[in-house]
Amino acid sequence: MMKASTFVCTKVAQNEAKIRSAKRHFQKVKKDDNAEVERKWHNAKFGYKHSREKFDYMLVLYASCVSQIKTAAAVAHDMGEERAISTGVQLWAKCGLQNSERDVHRVLKKQKIKLDIPVETMSCDGVDLPWISPESWLKFIVKNGLWPVLAGCNLHDYGGACCNWSEFWRLFELTNPNFELFNILGDSDIDLSRTAAFCLHGDEGRTLKHSALMVCSLQSALGRGFDEKRVGGHDPDSANLRVNYAGHSFTTRYVLHTLPKSAYDDTPEVFHEAVTHIARSLSNCLRVGFLDETTGNRFRIVLIAVKGDAPFLGKVAHFYRGYNTSAKRGEERGQPKGICPYCLAGTRSFPAEELATLQPAWRVTEGVKLPWVRTPSLVKSQQQSTRCYLDAR
Repeated sequence: MMKASTFVCTKVAQNEAKIRSAKRHFQKVKKDDNAEVERKWHNAKFGYKHSREKFDYMLVLYASCVSQIKTAAAVAHDMGEERAISTGVQLWAKCGLQNSERDVHRVLKKQKIKLDIPVETMSCDGVDLPWISPESWLKFIVKNGLWPVLAGCNLHDYGGACCNWSEFWRLFELTNPNFELFNILGDSDIDLSRTAAFCLHGDEGRTLKHSALMVCSLQSALGRGFDEKRVGGHDPDSANLRVNYAGHSFTTRYVLHTLPKSAYDDTPEVFHEAVTHIARSLSNCLRVGFLDETTGNRFRIVLIAVKGDAPFLGKVAHFYRGYNTSAKRGEERGQPKGICPYCLAGTRSFPAEELATLQPAWRVTEGVKLPWVRTPSLVKSQQQSTRCYLDAR
């Protein structure tokens, strides 16, 4: 559960594994701590003094509040009191270990290095849950000058971002001509060059005590390509449209909420109403957007896809047919529901497994029958095409 607008300093992070990880990191630079401090502060790629200017390349270290305080105290001792005060390390070193999280949050607020975005509360079937709305993320991104990053461009390159999004929507229309966004362009003032395409991602993770935790987040469809280690480097030219796999997840994935399974396992409506809140906020991001008072430009976000594993897509879309509705035996007493939400594979007339042909019978049933009996809130609120939203690929 999110208590504040920072995802690093939480009591959950106070465990031996991460403390050991932090110790190993600092043991590597034990020989020359002062030189390492200087390097981390001034480094052009992820230097801490460039945290805003280098948002898309920021390096995030995982550590508990206690380990940060102890590390700061050791660094302050090596640096000397005068230099520790001038660099701000002394404030961290003076935090108490008994109330580590409280004191660390005070320092974060005082030094203005805390994520300045509100954590709101949404009511889901009588249960109040914390979340960060898509509208809050849009406002934060625009106000902090991070909009070009969403298009895979460098900071301040608003011209390049406009070109990238215009080209993206031109290509997107060729493959998805019935997308609702293109139908409302004539009756609205929507500027596609300032409209970002986003994907909603959801997956169940595990807490430190191995309890299930549903995490939903947003991510831009464009980014800086693939990580250098995976593909041996990527083209630095931001004029090319690239996927969004490079960079730290804190700077490319925008967390909306984290729901413990205990909150929605027995009452599924809690999860469904949480998705409804997201859908309404995303609808406002498209139809209203956020006006940048400095430039007079209005920026918008539109959802083009929902990503996740089969269980998540089944929940968010109310799938009537899915991986868990396939026939468990050779003969079923009732009519089989099918195994695929996109076609009728797995029903009696259209077997799901036809290995001896390149033209299975289910091919002609793609898109002929809706896979739900209850329209998903993401489709209902924005009136978008169903295949575009519910594509798991």
